[in-house]
Amino acid sequence: MKVFLSVDIEGVAGVVDRLQGNIDQGGREFELGRLLMTEEANAAIEGALEAGATEFVVNDSHAQMRNLLPHELHPKATLIQGKIKHRFMVEGLDDSFDAVFIIGYHGAAGVPDAVLSHAFHPYELRYNGVVFSEIGLTASVAGHFGVPVALVTGDDAAVRDARALLPEHVGVSVKRGITRLAGESLHPSEARKRIREGARTAIERLHEFTPMEVAKPVTVEIDHYWSLEADLTALIPGVERIGNRSVRFQSPDALEAYRTFLAAYYIRQGVAQGH
Repeated sequence: MKVFLSVDIEGVAGVVDRLQGNIDQGGREFELGRLLMTEEANAAIEGALEAGATEFVVNDSHAQMRNLLPHELHPKATLIQGKIKHRFMVEGLDDSFDAVFIIGYHGAAGVPDAVLSHAFHPYELRYNGVVFSEIGLTASVAGHFGVPVALVTGDDAAVRDARALLPEHVGVSVKRGITRLAGESLHPSEARKRIREGARTAIERLHEFTPMEVAKPVTVEIDHYWSLEADLTALIPGVERIGNRSVRFQSPDALEAYRTFLAAYYIRQGVAQGH
């Protein structure tokens, strides 16, 4: 049984500040954050192994995507890292997998009790009129390949978000958000225990889960923070300007929608300092 893990950092127990996920400026704070992130990924792998999973591909899904500690990662897993990927947070995912684990994720931008909330770079992202988070984006691509999301871990807001967007799955909260920059976390050892138990249950109940389905064609709307971002992303063929900071495009399926969204993201990354 083959499991794909997409691992982010903002939803990890003990992480409440950007420095803990900043490879360039975080220093000792980052070293702690990446260790906690790696340990939660390992807990998910260990629980899945106990339930019979045999193969694991882990995609480092945060920021520069060089966060997970290779020498500390469970030896049963292979690790995908690096910033420029064709599928970013779901690089390596295809229809050969039996399950997807979403680890250390967070709520969408603007959710008041979501720690370090965002959805890539826009202020708000909508698929067919529904506000989407990074959980929704990952689950939509998994659904495109017919693979169910079996486990979601993160803060309360992430688990709540997953419950609204996904079919049946196992959700594990390791942190209660207070504000965007404050939260109440479980002790890391307790967080890992609950993730391990959740992963084991997710694999045991895998037959109950169905992949996420996004209605086709997919209409995507992006509300940017800055008008310049909308100026530039509107240059992408098929993308239209619909407001001062907003663009819209339509794609034939969830995978193409994700790829176009990534193009907009990479363009924004190049001009982030130019607003």
